[in-house]
Amino acid sequence: MLYRRAEPETLAEARRADRVSRRVRQLASAYQAEQDARSTIANIVAGLRRDGVSWQRIGVVLGMTRQAAQQRFDKRR
Repeated sequence: MLYRRAEPETLAEARRADRVSRRVRQLASAYQAEQDARSTIANIVAGLRRDGVSWQRIGVVLGMTRQAAQQRFDKRR
């Protein structure tokens, strides 16, 4: 009969805590990346609008209708 060596409870808890801590740091990093990307997209859209690019064209690139793009990015509303 094969027996699996049991880890001491404190070692198992330490490994779990390390795993959780690593995943929490990954989540924080991913969230910050998302915020940075949203800011970058908004700045690009504002620049395109200043250059006269239509909401229709912006919407196509972003995979949404022109109305959705305008509602999301037009700060004058």
